[in-house]
Parts: sequence; structure tokens; C-alpha cells
Amino acid sequence: MLRLFLEAIATRDDLCFGAFAGGKLVSYRFFAIRATAIDAHLRFQFPLRWIYAYKAFTHPAWRGKRLHRLLLLRSLPEVARWLQGSREPRGFVTLVLSDNAPSSSAMARVGFSPFDSFSVLRIGSRPRLVVPGKDEAVNFRIELMTDQ
Repeated sequence: MLRLFLEAIATRDDLCFGAFAGGKLVSYRFFAIRATAIDAHLRFQFPLRWIYAYKAFTHPAWRGKRLHRLLLLRSLPEVARWLQGSREPRGFVTLVLSDNAPSSSAMARVGFSPFDSFSVLRIGSRPRLVVPGKDEAVNFRIELMTDQ
């Protein structure tokens, strides 16, 4: 699974930032400016000028040390250079599973707040989207990818 992710990411122009301790990677986060696969079946679609912060990880021994916050904040100047002034970003967006309280708390500490939710029902390993109502935002959405 990791190999497939790395092969796919090599074809994109996403950014990755990492925190190191003694030469060892202890935390990382990716950034994207276009629709991004969540897994083999789902893709997150978001409007232009938004930056999707995804695939964050901190080694368990380093959790609780606010590395996520530091990594995100210190990456902002490089993200601005990455965009090369071609467009002013509207903001950052991320996805957090509803049962992942530590990640929700970490995102809240850096200023993220919930603004939409998506429901995905998994039967076995196959996801089925629960379609949002017409009054919900349509610019941010989860799409079911077709089998290849």
C-alpha cells in the first residue's frame, strides 16, 4: 500500500514536509492543490485556490510534542513559494475521520474548524457514498473512483 502511494505521489506536484530528529524522520505532512485520492476507491475534490493538507503522521514516540503544529506553520513560506504568486490561496482544508479525536484536536490547535462533513458507508472494503443533501456545499466533495 505504501509503495502504491509513493508511486502515485511521484507523478504529482504535491509538497511534503518532514520533521527530523537525529537524522530520523519523526513527522510529515503532504500538501496538494488538486483532487487527491484518499484510498484506492475514494478521491477528495476541492475548489481551486484551496490547499489540501493530507497524510499527516507523527511517530508515536513524538506525539504530544506539537510537531504537527510546528511542521504546518513552518511550511507556510515554502507553500507560498510553491504557488509562485500565481494565485492567492483561499486557505487550507483537510479531512479527519470523525472518530480521530487526537487529530481533530491537533487541527483545532492550528486554527482549523469543521465546516462540512461527509458520510461514507463501507461494506467490507468497498465504500458507498451517502449522498449529501442539496443544501450542503458541493465544491468540497468525496468522489467514488471508478474501478480500473
